Parts: sequence; structure tokens; C-alpha cells
Amino acid sequence: MADPDPGKAVRTARPRRRASGARDSGERDDRLRELEHALHAARIGTFDWDVARDVLHYSVDADRIFGTREPMPGDLAGFLARVHRADRESIARSVAAVFNSPVDSFVQIEYRVDGDDGEQRWVRSQGRVLRDAVGRPRRVVGTLMDVSDRKALETQLMQSQKMESVGRLAGGVAHDFNNLLTAMFGELELVGEAVPAGSELADSLAAIQEAAERARQLTAQLLAFARRQVFELQIADVNALLVQLSDLLRRILGEDVRLSIRTAPDLWRARIDTHQLEQVIVNLAVNAREAMPHGGTLVLETRNRPDGSCPVAGDHVWISARDSGTGMSEDVRLRAFEPFFTTKELGTGLGLSTCYGIVEQLGGHLSLASKPGAGTEASVFLPRAEGAEQAASVTIPGPAEGGEVILVVEDEPAVRSMTARGLRKHGYTVLEATHGAEALACLRDGPLAVDVLVTDVVMPEMSGRQLAERALSLSPATRVLFVSGYADAVVERHGVREIECAFLQKPYTPALLARRIRELLGGATAAARRPGARGSARA
Repeated sequence: MADPDPGKAVRTARPRRRASGARDSGERDDRLRELEHALHAARIGTFDWDVARDVLHYSVDADRIFGTREPMPGDLAGFLARVHRADRESIARSVAAVFNSPVDSFVQIEYRVDGDDGEQRWVRSQGRVLRDAVGRPRRVVGTLMDVSDRKALETQLMQSQKMESVGRLAGGVAHDFNNLLTAMFGELELVGEAVPAGSELADSLAAIQEAAERARQLTAQLLAFARRQVFELQIADVNALLVQLSDLLRRILGEDVRLSIRTAPDLWRARIDTHQLEQVIVNLAVNAREAMPHGGTLVLETRNRPDGSCPVAGDHVWISARDSGTGMSEDVRLRAFEPFFTTKELGTGLGLSTCYGIVEQLGGHLSLASKPGAGTEASVFLPRAEGAEQAASVTIPGPAEGGEVILVVEDEPAVRSMTARGLRKHGYTVLEATHGAEALACLRDGPLAVDVLVTDVVMPEMSGRQLAERALSLSPATRVLFVSGYADAVVERHGVREIECAFLQKPYTPALLARRIRELLGGATAAARRPGARGSARA
């Protein structure tokens, strides 16, 4: 077979090369389209800035990212007009720094833009600087991304961290103040017993007592802000609580809001922490007041809700807070309990979420019903206290029955002195210790068997828990009562909940402390608890 004509071979090869080039070009176009689809799916826009001619080209996603109804202007001045005024100078500085740098060819900036819909967005632009042969910027090509959600989360995180820091400070201040209040309340009680009723001095003491009580309430709020307060559950009459709060609520609501309280006459008792439930009611009233800027009505109502008539199982005490305010849209109602969510210009968005957390901790349920223009009803469901009718008539334990020995361990001298004197006036034999080592020496070598160890939770060198563990190994029959002025988070961190011991939140009075000790001892006499010699109590 004759050799083919070389020229013919070349000619026939050329179409193949063109076909290959067309195929490569088509594949490149396909890849570019896939990339465009991927960027669109990721909600990322692109830009290309011809620096010399000052011409800006954007992808179709840029209009959505910037929030514009019309296409973005095609020059730098038009772009800057869209940027928030406070961010324009920082953009100019960032671009100039990159342009003037002989090595840096990458620019990344974040800035705010004002959309046509009135919303402010955060945009992140990052691009590559392409230079000419002598190093002058020729083009900048890059991407655009709406980072508003990320910025909002960062703001929430910073707010949360700030609140955590302030909360720690508030918790520390509240702890120190609770120690002072404990001494104040105790001394007031001890002095008050020696002052004739109706005298001028008695009136002065009553005024001091009222001021100290207001300070106690302020401290309780600081503890709740720092982290949830220690819950002191008790069987209580919710109707009485609402009536007691009525004057405070009227001051909060103002003269242009009418408060109506409708209480069920046969309302069941509920096991609650009264201070925490007060916070819930006050927060709901504040929210109602803000929903009625021009006045209106707030109705607080109580009712028994048997099992099957409420959104949660079991018998519940129902508290309704119904206002005649502006109401909420369904979207807002569904997010109302989210931390940091707020529709106010100034607000933390923690009011309703705090209410929700407290009610849930009480074993209850909180729900909202609302429509725009038709007001809002908040429903608090609290579990009915089992055996509440019987518990309500239980007699408070009396003073010491004789011979009980109490060991008080407290590093604050004023609190320790007041506590010891108050318990002695209630008939107890009291031993004092300033720290854990001294208390252990008293338990180990002292002449008296200790019935109750009353110890602060947070102390230098040895914590209350460590002391309790060692004390119980020396004297298993000894009961332990922890006291603390710190919030629940600190108490939990020291692990006292892991020991079968009682707890009392500061500030307390000698009478309250004596009552808790009597409850802890269960009413048994000292002789019944300590048969025989001292050593038998440690068997």
C-alpha cells in the first residue's frame, strides 16, 4: 500500500485538533456553568472590578446579597453609596493598603450595606488583585457573601459572654452581700426580742428590717441573673402570692393600665419557690405593659385545671396573664421563648425565656396565645402539690428539746457569732469553728457528740463538701446542713447536691435556721438519738 500524502495527512489531522479543542472548550464551559450553579446554590455572588476604567461587573446574586431592587451601580462610587456610612472609610483604607503593598495581592473586608427593604446586611467581600507587568493593580476579582446571620450569632455570643462575666461579678457581690444581710437579719431578730413592742426603738427596728428585706430581694435578683437561684420549694397559696404582688404590679403597669385579679376560691396548693414565681409574674406584667403603650387592661386569673383540661398531664394550678395589647404574629409567638429573641429596639430578649426556664424547673408549663391586635394570654401551669391540704396545716417544729449539739463552721466572724448566739437562745448547745480543720478537730477530740454540722459551702482550704465527707466518716450519726450565699451554679460546682444533706440559702435568721435544724433532726430528742456513751454515736 502506497504511503499517504503527508500534506493530506496533516489536513486530515487538523479537523481532529479542532474537534479536540472544541470538546475542551465545551468541557470548560460546562465546568464554568457547574461552578456558577454551585456558587448560586451557596448564595455566593462574584464581582470583577476593572481598576483602570473603574468598571464593576457583578453576578446576578449580588442584587440579592446587597438587597437592591435594581442592578448594582457599575462603578466604585456607586458601590460605596450602598455601603453604610460608618464603613466606607475602612473599606478605602483596606483597599489602599493592598494596592500599595508590593507583596499582598489578596483583599478581604466585611461591611454593612443598607438594602432597599430597609434592612441592614453584613457583606463579606474577598478578592484577588491582578497586577500588570510593573506591579500596578489592574483588576480585582472575587466573591461576595451575605454574612448577616453569622454576625448576628457573633453578637449574641458576645452578649452571652458579657452577661456571663457580669453574672459572675453579680454572683460574687450577691454572696458577700448575703453574708452581711445574714448578720443584719440575725442581729435585728435578736435585738427585736428585747425591745418593747410599740416603742420608738421598735419602730426604728421595723424600718431597718424593711430596708434589709428590700436589700434581700435585690440580692435574690442578682443571684437569679448570675445563674438560677437555689430553689427553695414550699407548698404555697398562689392566690395569696398574687394579692401580695398587686401593689408592686400596679406600680409597674402605671396609671393607664387597669389591673384585675380574679382568684379561684377553692384553688389547689402548688409546690413552688415563691421568689422565682414572683419573678415570672413580674416579667409577664412588664411584657404586657410594653404591649400596651397607650394603656389597657391586664387580667390575672387563677383556676384549677384537672388532668385532661390542660396541655400537660396531671392536675395543675393555672395562672393566666391576659392583656389587651398589640398582640403577636404567629412567627413572633413561636419564637417568643428563644433566648436573645426580641422585637424591641433595646432589650436582651431574655424575659420570656427566663420565665419559661423557671416554670419548667418548677415542673410546670408555660404557653402563649396571641393574635395581632387581639392581645396576648400567657398561661402558667403549675403541678398540684400532692397532699397539699394536709401539709398546709402541719405545725412548725418548736425549739430544741434539750441536749442537741450544733457545730457551726463559718469563716465570716459576724455571721458565725450571730448564728451561734441565735441558736443558743433557741436552746441548742453550740460549738464554733472558723474552718474545716478546726471543725474536724472538734468532732474527733471534743467532749460532745455533734448532732448537726452547719457549714458554709465555700471556705478557704477545705470546702463544705470536703468537710462534710470527713465529718461523716468520723461521726456517721451527725446530720449536715449546708448554708451559702452563692447562686445555685456555684453550689452545684462544689458537689454538695451529691451528698444526702440539707441546704439553706443565705440570708437567714436564727429562727429560720433553728426551724430547719429541728426539721433535719425530725423531732427526735437528743437522748433518743444518742443512746449511751459518746463513742456509740460513732459506731
